[in-house]
Amino acid sequence: MTDTANSGDLPDSWQAEPAPVPGALQKLVRAIEATLPPAVKRILKRSVQRPRVGRVDMGDLRRTRPISKWWGWARGTPVDRHYIEGFLAENRHDVRGRAMEVGDVRYITEFGGERVTSVDVLNYVDLPSTTIVADLVDAPDIADDRFDCIICTQVLQFTKDPAAALATMRRILAPGGTLLMTVPCVSNLDTEANWHDRWRFTSRAVTEMAESAAKAGDDIRIESHGNVLAIVSFLHGLSAEELDPEELAERDGRYEMIVTLRLRKAA
Repeated sequence: MTDTANSGDLPDSWQAEPAPVPGALQKLVRAIEATLPPAVKRILKRSVQRPRVGRVDMGDLRRTRPISKWWGWARGTPVDRHYIEGFLAENRHDVRGRAMEVGDVRYITEFGGERVTSVDVLNYVDLPSTTIVADLVDAPDIADDRFDCIICTQVLQFTKDPAAALATMRRILAPGGTLLMTVPCVSNLDTEANWHDRWRFTSRAVTEMAESAAKAGDDIRIESHGNVLAIVSFLHGLSAEELDPEELAERDGRYEMIVTLRLRKAA
């Protein structure tokens, strides 16, 4: 079958690319963009024609190794943390009362303030600042209905059974309490850790796990964050500061990078 015949079976958006915009015009568009509001910039970016096959300028990204392997920490704020901290800031009113964070107390401290009356830190092993040593997959020693808030960021990918871990966190929430959780959909593997990086999650996967763990009256809100530029930048270890705010803010459901879950247990 010829290439021409094949192309007839593809969606219109996959057909042959239009002629590229001349380099001088591209420079002029960028100069104009710098003076325009973000909303107008986004419209201009969508209107710029895509380059033909073989004419893409890969620049500094044409490499088989990342610019930095440390997720962006070496250059500023990692792109995933930009989304995680934005999610927690948006829901800071939920960080209150008897609060527990998985890993350390960083985000309870940053977003809870005087609303928090007691703090616990859960880890699989006994690390500094840990107050609860347990496996979220099966933690019978943690009492039901114990916490008003649980923060769990970028943890479920290391568990043997993410659905069971989520069910545990829902169980130990107090009535009216809230779980604030994030998981990666796209990320390089954490090979430096002493535990196994096992999973990646789409928003559909998180929805199914949350619906399985939830009971009648629970409130569930799931969102995805990211776009192809954010993902490529993150995989290369670039920082959030190296992208424009409007580039970070754009969401493309085909390119989920971070998935967030807010689960409020029925009172």
